[in-house]
Amino acid sequence: DIKDLGSDKYGQCVKNGDKFEVSLNSNFLNNRSPIEIAKTLIHEILHAKIGHDLNLSPSLFMNDFTQYINDGTLNQHDLMMDYYVEPMVNFLRDYDILCGYSIPNDDYYRALSLSGLEKNITIQEMKKLTEAQNYFRNRGLDCN
Repeated sequence: DIKDLGSDKYGQCVKNGDKFEVSLNSNFLNNRSPIEIAKTLIHEILHAKIGHDLNLSPSLFMNDFTQYINDGTLNQHDLMMDYYVEPMVNFLRDYDILCGYSIPNDDYYRALSLSGLEKNITIQEMKKLTEAQNYFRNRGLDCN
């Protein structure tokens, strides 16, 4: 779904009954590159996957991911940092190749995969994320 989510987030995942709804922020679609939009979808789909896995088998999930639960809340971004950055890098590289692009190493994909996880990254990683976003935006904002 595409809707106005305000000015502070690219997307969101909301539980609605037993389903999870992923939305993109209409305020940010025109000034982000296609790969950034794809990255936001992946990030929000991961929120849905984590929520689904937690609902499907709470005790099994708690056994596997106890270290990510603080004060009764699950820190999904910590979990993403530890388990999903590399899969996101692989997806972004494959997505870029499908779009007809190729860059020599995974540095920009790795940096871009940290978008949405800013509270979990270092200042140096934040600089690399900004550099990657600028690189992808300079390639163009139109989808092929």
